[in-house]
Amino acid sequence: MKILKKEEALALSYHSKGRKSVLRTMIERLEIDEALTVNTSEWKGIHSPYYVVNYYAKTSGRTFSQGRLADNKGWVFVRTS
Repeated sequence: MKILKKEEALALSYHSKGRKSVLRTMIERLEIDEALTVNTSEWKGIHSPYYVVNYYAKTSGRTFSQGRLADNKGWVFVRTS
């Protein structure tokens, strides 16, 4: 076991138990004009990442710009507001 300082704890990427996916947890933490990329090899969800992000945008009021990466090996999501 290890005790972490506040800065170290905030830098960790974790999600709580429940129905939230790792993708949803990560997009919740995005600030305006920050981007998140998801590789196709990392994505194991039933629905596409577009579905998850669009559902979160609809329920939270935040907006995202999204698309496929140029090499077609993943997705990119940019928080616009």
